[in-house]
Amino acid sequence: MSTKLSRRDFLKMLAVLGVGIKLAPRSNTIAQDEKIIVVGAGASGLIAAYWLMDAGYDVTVLEARDRIGGRTWSDYSLAPYPIEFGAEFIHGDEAITWDVLEEVGEESLDNASGDTRIYYDASLQSPIELAFTLGMLQDPEELFGNAVFEWLNENDGDISVSGLLDLMAADDPSRFTPEFRKFIINLITNQFAGSADEIGIAGLARAYETETDGDGDFRVENGYSSIWDAVADGLDIRLNTPIAAIDWSGDSNVVTATDGTTFEADRVVITLPLGVLKSGNVAFTPQLPSEKQIAISSLGAGAVDKIILKFDEAFWEEQVAFFVTTQNSRFWWRPGFERGENEVPILTAFFSGEAAAFFETLSEDDAIQAALNDLKIMFGRDDLGDYLVEAHFIAWGTDPYSLMGYSYVPVGGLGQREILAEPIDDVLFFAGEATHTEKSSTVHGAIETGIRVAEEIMNL
Repeated sequence: MSTKLSRRDFLKMLAVLGVGIKLAPRSNTIAQDEKIIVVGAGASGLIAAYWLMDAGYDVTVLEARDRIGGRTWSDYSLAPYPIEFGAEFIHGDEAITWDVLEEVGEESLDNASGDTRIYYDASLQSPIELAFTLGMLQDPEELFGNAVFEWLNENDGDISVSGLLDLMAADDPSRFTPEFRKFIINLITNQFAGSADEIGIAGLARAYETETDGDGDFRVENGYSSIWDAVADGLDIRLNTPIAAIDWSGDSNVVTATDGTTFEADRVVITLPLGVLKSGNVAFTPQLPSEKQIAISSLGAGAVDKIILKFDEAFWEEQVAFFVTTQNSRFWWRPGFERGENEVPILTAFFSGEAAAFFETLSEDDAIQAALNDLKIMFGRDDLGDYLVEAHFIAWGTDPYSLMGYSYVPVGGLGQREILAEPIDDVLFFAGEATHTEKSSTVHGAIETGIRVAEEIMNL
């Protein structure tokens, strides 16, 4: 019988082990006679590399991009404050990210709370107005979540989100109009990245059941990139070094970059996004064990994209921070909501699953226009194009060094994250959000997996 550690117990355990998120080397660090290669300079790779360096290991980080941060990426050109092109929030006031913030001397903004408007039945409505429109006081997401547990309690196996919605519609056809179904799909799949036909409800139940990291959603005041700049200080990081192959067949493991440069190491920490692992763009010699290959192929790499539109004046209510819609653009928010008088009129669209697949079929200009058209309809303003100053489409699903936004558990895939996370022969170690059994799709989940692999190596 296993006992689940709370975050506070987890941090206490780390303190007993003598490890913590410290950004100054310990004075009693003993040099280790081992060379470690960390593949990827995202959240998990940077944290793993720092901990290992701090413990005296010789660590080199290989990063394909010309920047660090992976799927976190702060832009400083659009406003006098960062606009997040990748991950945006700290989810929960108890997430381990707060410990990192404290150690690097960064601050967060207040909880990104504000009013929400939902575009439904051809109008922007408050949550209370939507409840009257739907004729129900229960939150639609809660309605679906209850149905998930009810189905799993009464049945063996797993079905997709779409499959469960079909059953719910059969029981209540008057409520499950096409628009109501689309509304629920947007809510669910934007959290879990895959399409409604692919996401398994057993994986959803695991996510619903696991301990949260507190309440609220927060932004890093100086942007996520500011955190990684501080963590990376002193690390040996090789940018513009995409990996082609990892040979772990001999006594010395060889990592080969696409330009032919080779790096030898005693152990290799692999933080490649699941989408890159699934692509086969990195060859392993010998091939990964069959159970590891099955885990890679069984888990889903969901596209999660953003469109960011900058206007020369605001056209929304001052107190509203978030907009939810049944359109393809799905979620909109004001990234400068907590910035007070410094706020620039910018809206961010955030979408995944089927919506991301749709936008990724379009050119950048057409994708931006499609998102703008959604806003025109939502606000009843045909003239919004006249106020558009600048626009960006960030398609993580087609980015060659991510090929995804974050991972999800498809039908029948429960248990595969644990297998993906397992080290191989004390030589290959795996980290990244897809390897976290409880906090996938989050930055703090990725951070915790970086801590985990560092401990696995240190405990050897």
